[in-house]
Amino acid sequence: MLIYEITKKIFILLLMLFYLPYLVQGVMRHYHVFYEQKTALGVVSFDDPITTSCNYNKHLTSFFRNPDIGAIVLVMNNTKQGSLGAAYIIAHTIEHLKKEYPKPVIAFIENVCSGPSYLIASAADSIVASGMAVIMPIDTSSLHSTIADLCGQELYDDCAQSIHEQLVTFIAYTRKLPFAVVNSYIPNTPLSAAQAKKLGFIDDSGGIQTVHALIEKKSLIQGPLEWTYPEQSLSHSLTAECMKLISFFATYVSHRHHWSTQETLGEE
Repeated sequence: MLIYEITKKIFILLLMLFYLPYLVQGVMRHYHVFYEQKTALGVVSFDDPITTSCNYNKHLTSFFRNPDIGAIVLVMNNTKQGSLGAAYIIAHTIEHLKKEYPKPVIAFIENVCSGPSYLIASAADSIVASGMAVIMPIDTSSLHSTIADLCGQELYDDCAQSIHEQLVTFIAYTRKLPFAVVNSYIPNTPLSAAQAKKLGFIDDSGGIQTVHALIEKKSLIQGPLEWTYPEQSLSHSLTAECMKLISFFATYVSHRHHWSTQETLGEE
């Protein structure tokens, strides 16, 4: 009786080992969408008026440092001006992180891009805008009135001119455009996507596919791309690790089956 039980268990175990690779292959074939290796794109959205740089810099730093994030996408969809000071800090943060953790950075303008948002977008490697997008001028009037109230009208002109030149110089440097061109349009004139592309303020017009094509062109990234937002980055990393374990287990079982087959053929 004991020998019978042992033989039965061994037979069942061998049967499971024989069919397990086919079962795993079937599961992987039908549910490949869940384990298919994708490259994560860290997405930072600028939807609200930019009043502080802290949260944006936190998300950007996290994405740049995360080895699972292959590229950064800045989504610009901000109609209100916000703070030029905060936007300037964010732009400089992007410039610094690009040098420390080299990754493609693409800015994507969906609808309306305010002046401070464009200041941030100019720090990206490339800017893509939808055909209906509008880039608003950088309005420094509120900042200028604050200077006049605090410091007096006699100091207003020099300070305002200095801020104006600093903004234009930064955009001219990041976009590789002549100072005169930036000075003529960015502070004063709203631009359509077509106008902005003609003048060199954006690189291309299109949609998400255009963004993906630029990322693939600027890096060695291939295969499906997945947009990952700040709150999803941790869960994405954990999911990636689980998928690696499942892949390792499936490979091990497949090799084990192959070895067993080879041993059986050798015995025969």
